[in-house]
Amino acid sequence: GYYDFIFSGELKHLKEITTDENEVYENIIHFSSDEVFVDVGAYRGDTVDSFVKRVNGKYSKIVAAEPDKKTYNKLISNCEHLENFTSVNCAVTGFDGEIGFSQAGGRQSAIGGSDLIKSLSLKALCENIEPSFIKIDSEGCEYEILSGGRDILKNFKPKLNVAAYHKFSDVFELALLINDINPDYKIYLRHHPYIPAWDTLIYCV
Repeated sequence: GYYDFIFSGELKHLKEITTDENEVYENIIHFSSDEVFVDVGAYRGDTVDSFVKRVNGKYSKIVAAEPDKKTYNKLISNCEHLENFTSVNCAVTGFDGEIGFSQAGGRQSAIGGSDLIKSLSLKALCENIEPSFIKIDSEGCEYEILSGGRDILKNFKPKLNVAAYHKFSDVFELALLINDINPDYKIYLRHHPYIPAWDTLIYCV
């Protein structure tokens, strides 16, 4: 259905594969009261807020990374009241160091600009913690991020929520990469109500 929509542009194909997000958390991903949640591409904290509500405020730790400075400030403002919450103003990529970034102040921000910002691999972001749930939505850098977190996926097998709509090949390449890193994962593809084909996600448990 996803590729039928991509090739034809006909919205009926999205309707055929669309499921409500609640279905995922009823049938695929189940939370405990001691989750360690790592949010890569945290934006303004919308996913953090959704997570906290789903666990009824009972969790162990939240680590949220957001590269855009203006958006990061909104993230802090929205989430600073949370307990055991840590935020990092950085791009999560496949390496540790610095990377060029375009500060657009929103979802138009992207890797590859004139500003140099901090870059962390997923492994470095998760240093000294054992993540149980990781969300990755980084405007097309998902493959590199997962590659930089091989040890995390192998050693801890955290539940995953990975955006698979930024590149045409994401649906296949990301699933194949995750399976290569840890063949024990069960991999699910879901499209949630949104037009165009945003919110096509890979969930892994």
